[in-house]
Formats: sequence, structure tokens, C-alpha cells
Amino acid sequence: MKKVILAIFALAISTTLSFAQNTNKTENYAEPTSQQRADRAKMIESAKVEAQKEMERLDKELKLNDKQKQAIYGITMKMSVAKQSGNMDAAKIAEMKDAEFKYTLTAEQYQKYKTLSAVK
Repeated sequence: MKKVILAIFALAISTTLSFAQNTNKTENYAEPTSQQRADRAKMIESAKVEAQKEMERLDKELKLNDKQKQAIYGITMKMSVAKQSGNMDAAKIAEMKDAEFKYTLTAEQYQKYKTLSAVK
């Protein structure tokens, strides 16, 4: 009988301890400061301007359709944010951008893009 009571007591304690562990992972998350938010907003706004200029330049040179314009804007925006945040080096960003452009553009447009990039 003592063994059964001891087993129940041990089970109750282990159950209580397992529920007492902190499972809320966001408790250790530090909320960004207002300066960090402002910096992030400035970076995104700068990326939007850069993406818009790049899309307009390529539209003028390559005669993009609407779907391509949206894709080029998104790609350029994403790469600009990555470049400004410093998460990747410039060579890796250029390589990724080139791969996504190759997928988005037609073969003729891509060849013309490569020619324009080489001149730039």
C-alpha cells in the first residue's frame, strides 16, 4: 500500500513540475524600440523607391508586361532590403536576383538584361 501511495505522489509531483515549465517562448522576446522601428520603416521606404526605379528602368528597356512588372518590383524590393539589412553579401544578392530575373523574363528579355547589366 505504501508503494502505491508513493507512486501516486511521485506521479503527481512530476506532473506538476512538467506543467510548471515555461512554455511561452515570446517572454524572452524584446520588443523593438521606436528607433529600431523608425530605422526599419526608413529602410523599407528606401527599398520601395529603389525597386520602383529599377522596375521602371527595366520596363523602358525590356517592355515588361504587367505580371513581369509586379515580379520585378517584388524581387528588387526583396533584394534591396537584404542588401540594406546587411544579412547577405552583395555577390550572393546579385546571384539570387539574376536567378529570379532569369525565371521571370523571357529568353530575349533576359539576354538584353544581361547586356544592360554588363554595361552598367
